[in-house]
Formats: sequence, C-alpha cells, structure tokens
Amino acid sequence: MLTTLKFTGILEEESNVFADILQPLVTSLVFTVAGLILFGAAIWLMAKLAPFSVRKEIEVDQNVALAVIMGCVILGIAIILAASLIDTGGAVLTAPVSQASP
Repeated sequence: MLTTLKFTGILEEESNVFADILQPLVTSLVFTVAGLILFGAAIWLMAKLAPFSVRKEIEVDQNVALAVIMGCVILGIAIILAASLIDTGGAVLTAPVSQASP
C-alpha cells in the first residue's frame, strides 16, 4: 500500500511538472503568433498609407533617410507590441518596499 502511494505521488508530481512546462510554452507560442500577425499588419498598413512606393524609394533611389525613419517606426511598433503582449501571470507589478525603519 505504501509503495502504491509513493508511486501515485510520483506520477502526480510528473504530471504537474509537465503541465507547468507545457502551459507557458503554449501561451508563449500563441502570443508569438499574435505579435507577428499584428507586426506584419502594422508594416503592411504603413506601406499602404504612404503616398509613395516605400520599396522603390529605399531600394532604387537609395533614400537612406526614409530607411532610417522606417526602421525607427518598426522598432517603435515592436516595442509597443512587446509591452502589450507581456504576460505577468496576473501579478501586480509593484516597486520594492524599502526596509528603512521610521
């Protein structure tokens, strides 16, 4: 009877470890796909809203200023998407309390 309880406990621990590893992996995969879709949509929208061909200006006309601006916009979009998709696990982010006594 004791060995059965130990064996059952080991199986439960292994299944919990598997669930603890699998759930964050799936969540990360979902957020990665969502971020890539939103990032691609933002770049596509930016290219469509420009009154000129972004590709022609950068590749053919060698417009370095436009390439730098587009790079900065892409980095800005990436930072905003990364900040919005970060999973804190439902925890409230607070500043650490100092240990100074009054």
